Amino acid sequence: MTSRCNGNPVDMRSAPDDRVCETGTGGGAARVTLLSLCALTFFGCGGVDTGDYAHRKSERATAGTDAAQNGAYEGNADAPTDGTTPQPNVPNNAIEVVQAQKPSPQSAAQADAPVLEKIVDRVPRVMIAARRFKVEGPEEAIRVTYEDLDLLRVLNMEPVTDEAVTLMPDWLKALKGRRIRLRGYMFPPYNETGLTTFGFTRDNNILSFGRSPKVYEAFNVILRKGVTTDYIQARPFDVVGVFHFRPFEDWDTHGMCRIDDAIVVDR
Repeated sequence: MTSRCNGNPVDMRSAPDDRVCETGTGGGAARVTLLSLCALTFFGCGGVDTGDYAHRKSERATAGTDAAQNGAYEGNADAPTDGTTPQPNVPNNAIEVVQAQKPSPQSAAQADAPVLEKIVDRVPRVMIAARRFKVEGPEEAIRVTYEDLDLLRVLNMEPVTDEAVTLMPDWLKALKGRRIRLRGYMFPPYNETGLTTFGFTRDNNILSFGRSPKVYEAFNVILRKGVTTDYIQARPFDVVGVFHFRPFEDWDTHGMCRIDDAIVVDR
C-alpha cells in the first residue's frame, strides 16, 4: 500500500513509524489522534467527572433536607424512632388559622344574626299594647305626644303601608273624635298674620334642615270658627282640637291625621 508525502510515494507497509509525514493527510491524522488522547487524559484522569459531581451534589442536598426535617422534630416527643424519614413538625395552630379564615356555615349564620334580627324586627306588630293619657286644661283635652302617633315606635312599621289602619292598637284608634292637646312647631305659612289653618310638625329639624317628614310627623290644623293666629317661628307651642284620621290614600299628601276646631295655646 503506497501513499504520497510531500509529493513522493511512500510504502506505508515498510515505512517506519517516525516516517509519518509532518504535513498533509498524515500530519492531520496525527494531530487528531494527539488531541483525542489529550482530551481523554484531561476528562478521564485529571479532569472533572461531571457524573461524580452531580452525585455528590445530590448527596449534599439530601443531607441538608434531612437535617432540616430532623431539626423540625427537635424537642418533639412525636419524632419517629423507627428509622423512617421524619416529617416536618407542623404546629397545631396552623390548622386553627385556616379554620378562622374559612368560617363554618354555623359561624357564618351567627355573624349574619344581627342582620336577620333587623329584618325580623321590621315585621309590623303592636309594640305598645296599652297607653294611659292625662287630661289637661279647661277643655279637658287629652295630652298626646308625637311619639304616640309614631308608627315605627307603636307598630314597628317602616315604611308605612295600608296595614297600619287595621293594625293600630285600640288606644290609638280611640283617639278619633277626641279633643287632644299636642305640642309641636308651625310650618312656615304663606302669610304671617290672620291664619285660620297651618301645617303642624313634630320637630324643628323638619323646618331648619328640610328633612322630609313621615306621614305621622306633619299634618294640618284647622282653627275654630272665628279664631285666627299669627306665625310662631321656630319655637314649640300647644294646639288643642279634635283629632281625626284621614283616609289612607291621602296620607302621602296631607299626612295621617288632622286637628280641627282648634285653638293655639302659646305659652
